[in-house]
Amino acid sequence: MEVHSSAAILDAVNLNFTVDNLFDYTPEKYYWSSAMTTGRTFSVGLSVDIDRIVNLF
Repeated sequence: MEVHSSAAILDAVNLNFTVDNLFDYTPEKYYWSSAMTTGRTFSVGLSVDIDRIVNLF
């Protein structure tokens, strides 16, 4: 299960936050068809639109 969240600041900055493998599932034994996971992972992203920031000021 994956959860995403995002926020826009001044319509020029976007902040994204993602949690993958929300329940921290790891199998006891790995088989050929099992998911290769090390557990829960987090990621954060930030994007800035320079043109919009310059136009705001």
